[in-house]
Amino acid sequence: MVPISPSHPCHNCRRRRLRCDKAWPRCQKCISLREDCLGYDKQFKFINSNDDQSRRLRGAQRAKTGPSESALKVAPPPHAPLLPPTDPMFQRLGAPDRRYLAYFIDRVCPDMVSEDSPTNPFRELIPQVLTKGNECLFHILLATSALHWSNSQLPKMLVPSPACVEGSTRPQLIIGQEVKPRSPAVVDALRSRQEAIRCMRKVLGGLESDGTDNAVVLGSAMFFVNFDLIDVEKSDLKGGWKAHLEGASKILEALCPDKNLGAASSSLRDAIVSELFIYQILATTLTATALTPRVDGYILQLWPLLDRCETNLYLCCPQEILWIILYASHLASCIAAEGMTEVYFNCALQLLDKALAFDIPGWTARLKKGVGTKSDLVSKQHVASAHRSAACTYILNLIPAIRPFSQVPLESLVAESIGHLSSVKKSDPDFKGTPWPTFMTGLNVKDLDTRSWLLQRLVTVFEKCPWGYILTAVQVLQDSWMKVDGAAASLEFGQLEDENTGALQQLRAMNFDCLVV
Repeated sequence: MVPISPSHPCHNCRRRRLRCDKAWPRCQKCISLREDCLGYDKQFKFINSNDDQSRRLRGAQRAKTGPSESALKVAPPPHAPLLPPTDPMFQRLGAPDRRYLAYFIDRVCPDMVSEDSPTNPFRELIPQVLTKGNECLFHILLATSALHWSNSQLPKMLVPSPACVEGSTRPQLIIGQEVKPRSPAVVDALRSRQEAIRCMRKVLGGLESDGTDNAVVLGSAMFFVNFDLIDVEKSDLKGGWKAHLEGASKILEALCPDKNLGAASSSLRDAIVSELFIYQILATTLTATALTPRVDGYILQLWPLLDRCETNLYLCCPQEILWIILYASHLASCIAAEGMTEVYFNCALQLLDKALAFDIPGWTARLKKGVGTKSDLVSKQHVASAHRSAACTYILNLIPAIRPFSQVPLESLVAESIGHLSSVKKSDPDFKGTPWPTFMTGLNVKDLDTRSWLLQRLVTVFEKCPWGYILTAVQVLQDSWMKVDGAAASLEFGQLEDENTGALQQLRAMNFDCLVV
């Protein structure tokens, strides 16, 4: 873990030759004197600038404080955009804001693509902040970065082996340590988020129908969703992400009739819209009340965007499988509203057969030009195969009436998915794309050792990409297993896996508004 105890006094105490208590991130002596502590950062003096610029820069440095350099020790990578010191927007930023933006470039952006590179489209948001003064985007990026950094400082967690849990023959597997961060960065995150909400109201009032600003507005909306997905304290499972995703969907739908978003390529716009589309699809899989986007209309315009972004999507899931998941959710909604009919039954079987027949090797061959190494290609093939198997288990759980007619039993699909997941190592670039298939597979696992392995795998993903929804997935899996085990042990419930119920059906009945992506 990065050390949080500074080795030298803060700049205020050093200049006044006082004994500093070296508290992090702010010196308590400065706080008691009601002074803005300048922190422990290495200070830079810019040359070749006039006196007015120097005065403004010194004023910006005193604007506010945040995590110290010793705690938030990140440096922009070689491919990060340079921030010229004479830029007016740069001069307005205090040292904490600059560190949060540097952290966003260095740590948050790589989480959102399959493989990080100098062409990572999400880094294009920084020039939008610095050169065009997009306040809403600026504040929500700061909030996201601060929250992500706070999560990265959490103690390492372990999942105990079932054999180590005493007092129950059916133990509930638990995370080794309760997660309750109390970092000052959380305060910074909440403050910036509140300011972003205020700015967003103004932005929506003047929404334009074309230009790059549309991508910026959509990007701001997407990062409101990301903020809730990163927040580890969203343990109430109330689904705060839903309101933001619904708002982003309405913005997208409003823009599509006026501007063909599937036309000329824009890497930033394509990446943002594709990310939102993935969120929309996967939001339909875990709750009966989740947003179900229209299968026609503006959704059809997104196909070219997914095709252009497919090589570097963080999820590493073939777009054909995503469409199958979307149509399965849409079909389940129709069945719930109108009842099972022969047409719906045949459609469900066709979706399942289409997923089973999808050619994963052919898909990876299609991506070959955009993949770095042969090992990366193998990793993508395993992750994509895990998504295909998980999508099949999703269909069988969502529409259990077709289980007896499936070409492949549910148990075989679960075993196949676990086999592919076990072939994806922590060091693989697409390891971050495995939470959804891990979760969907875990719903059907009864073996305690396998459950423990799946939980530990999710925790390992969190250690690499500290997004709070992963810990929420752990919590929901544990609750689902406890309900399934309790039902299996009770004669009152009878046979657990009959034609009318399944693990996913029970989970949706528990009204958990969670999003696992």
